Amino acid sequence: MKKTISLICICLICNDILSQNFDGGLLAGLTTSQISGDNLGGFNKLGIAIGIFTQRNISEKSKLKFELSYFQKGSKNNNLNLNLNSFKLDYIDAPFYFSYLVQQNTSIQFGFHTGFLLLQKETDNFGSNIELRDSFNAIDFSTSIGIEYYVNNQISLNTKFSNTLFFTPIRKHASSASLWYNQGQYNTVISFTINYYLINPQ
Repeated sequence: MKKTISLICICLICNDILSQNFDGGLLAGLTTSQISGDNLGGFNKLGIAIGIFTQRNISEKSKLKFELSYFQKGSKNNNLNLNLNSFKLDYIDAPFYFSYLVQQNTSIQFGFHTGFLLLQKETDNFGSNIELRDSFNAIDFSTSIGIEYYVNNQISLNTKFSNTLFFTPIRKHASSASLWYNQGQYNTVISFTINYYLINPQ
């Protein structure tokens, strides 16, 4: 119920922004991710990101940007010699960004994400589904930093690095161990997307 209410509120906010001053478009791309604290190293889990975005100018060089996308995260064990499991986590991601134009065709972005978990799956080395030790949290709060390069008036390339906030892990450690800076498992993601603007972004 809380997840549904939150999604409705986000959609209403997005609709309000669009009705006032539309500037946005579509996005699609790839994600590469890992879950820190799962004993697997490396961004081995590939996924997709697809969604919409809108933004508003707040000054000549700065903007506020909102996205709503289907976003795949998780981790993958590429070493069959290790008896470790892989995880597939699918989210509806709803980030807000502050974007600042540092050069004519380049902007940097700082964002806060709220991810709503749609699907969680754990598999063994042979790809067979197994029962989750503990369920992952329904919401993933994270921050990000990114860079956007405007190829032309309608297309831009965006790269972002995001990580779950250290005090809101997506799941506790199996041992239940907890330190102030390491309270459980965290999503860490690098994403690469192409943005298609329906209106000139500049």
